[in-house]
Amino acid sequence: MIASAKEAPMPRNRQIFHDPKDELPPVTIEILKGDLMRFTQIDAEGRANVVTLSPRHGVQRGSFGVPLPQAGDLKAEA
Repeated sequence: MIASAKEAPMPRNRQIFHDPKDELPPVTIEILKGDLMRFTQIDAEGRANVVTLSPRHGVQRGSFGVPLPQAGDLKAEA
């Protein structure tokens, strides 16, 4: 991909995905420091919808940022 002089190339840690049917706004995916991923979508009214994911934190029934159990805390059940 060759970028023109007017537009800078997209940083490797950020990509924009477009809906091929053009039914949904584009989604920007960024990889941030500390193994964080951020998904951002701007809706038709200009509101930002942002979801940040981390392997160290989880979502448990409406609670965000809950530390995930350590590997020693997990138990296999049959």
